[in-house]
Amino acid sequence: MAHSATFLVTFLATGISPAWIGILRGTLGAMEVFVRNVSFSISEENLRVHLARKIHILPIQNPHSPLLNFELELFHKAGSAAYRGMGLVTFPDTSSANTFLQLYSVMAIGERSTQFQRSRQPTNQEKERRQGIAQPSP
Repeated sequence: MAHSATFLVTFLATGISPAWIGILRGTLGAMEVFVRNVSFSISEENLRVHLARKIHILPIQNPHSPLLNFELELFHKAGSAAYRGMGLVTFPDTSSANTFLQLYSVMAIGERSTQFQRSRQPTNQEKERRQGIAQPSP
């Protein structure tokens, strides 16, 4: 326990954000947020830009830290390029994802109220770990 506290104090003194400390220590994993009711008139790229404008500011993003690398995936209809109106946003850590959900569980985007909630499915990272596919970090 004392070793963990020393580790934390050392990294805080260097100016690294607590989210990065958690990632470095492996205590914070990725978190997926389910997105539904996405407007069919908005492109995936435009939605990504819209979300970046919300995610890359306080209180989710520390302005002195590297930008959070979130991922957006909209689900397509089978055999089509058309979107199904839902998808996933993958955050690098649970802290930023939970803050996002507290602030933006519903967001007006286009002509719809887009809804965000914690995904009930395990993350792809967790699925790979369970299957033994993921390699341990060095």
